[in-house]
Amino acid sequence: MKRKSLLIVFIAAGLLTACGSKNTEYQEEAEASEVTEVTEAAETTEVSGESAAEEDTESVETSTPVTIEPVAESEKIYVSPEKTPAKFKDAEEISFDEWYEFDTAKTYTFEVESSSKFVFTFENGPDADLYDCNGDILKNFMFDNKVNWEDSKYIADSTYYLKAGRYYLQVTKHNDTGRYFDPRLNDPDSVCVECEDSNESFVESYNLSDDSAEDANVINLGKTYKGQLGFEDTVDMYKFTLPVDAEVTIYYKSTLDHARYGLIDAALKMVPENLDDNASELAERIGKSDLDVEILKALFSEPRTIPDGQDSVVQKIQLEAGDYYFSAMGDAWGGEALEYHSGTYEFKISVE
Repeated sequence: MKRKSLLIVFIAAGLLTACGSKNTEYQEEAEASEVTEVTEAAETTEVSGESAAEEDTESVETSTPVTIEPVAESEKIYVSPEKTPAKFKDAEEISFDEWYEFDTAKTYTFEVESSSKFVFTFENGPDADLYDCNGDILKNFMFDNKVNWEDSKYIADSTYYLKAGRYYLQVTKHNDTGRYFDPRLNDPDSVCVECEDSNESFVESYNLSDDSAEDANVINLGKTYKGQLGFEDTVDMYKFTLPVDAEVTIYYKSTLDHARYGLIDAALKMVPENLDDNASELAERIGKSDLDVEILKALFSEPRTIPDGQDSVVQKIQLEAGDYYFSAMGDAWGGEALEYHSGTYEFKISVE
């Protein structure tokens, strides 16, 4: 009986051991399975998270507006001429909007620190010549004035847009020249000079120019600028930098009869390049300008004009990152007719 009992005990122990071993294997397999599932789930979540992050990044990049840091703009200060031309050393300083009478030849002088619109009004028809600060003649007023008889007096006026500077106005009685014998011209002659500031954003004078790429005014994107074109000043140039590829909006408004504008790249080529067949001939015609031929050809290409009946234009254009020049101008085809390129303008170049 004892032997049988011991045998039963050994058999039972063996069965228990075998069962325990099998249970352990099942448990290990289950744990391993759970670990695998957790790992795969984690990897899936991580990949999904990376994908979502990439999508979010792309979304942010697409919707984020272009940030453009401001740049240092040009700083120009008008300096009054130090020397007075010898022939004008006795010139009389006059005030604007006041009448001055004279009965013999006389020279008046006035100075402005910013570009302005001037109206010269002459009563009883004197001869008059306008000179710049160097003593060089700019205009004789006698032969192109619009003449009106008012209160039995001969009145003529002319409008000019002049840069900052000192000017000299030399007047001579008409009846001294023997060309006119109307008795009304025996009355004293008189002159009045009116001045209206054009509020240019940058000073331009005879010692400060912005007519070429080399001396173009540096501007910021998204800011409105004002300028003036006028006598001996038919083109203004501005330089700006586009830090990234972007669509640029150009707004240009002008009071000029034939207003034009141009966009030029760093290679001094029109953007987009579209030069008409007459560009080279035109460049030669206005070769007295200090702009080089490439700029002239670009600036006066045909397509960039404000449409008739409008005073402003808005243009959108896709540009690559880089330096560009914006130019405001009158119509070169106007020849010597000052009204074609005399007046004020404003513009803004922006990235939406």
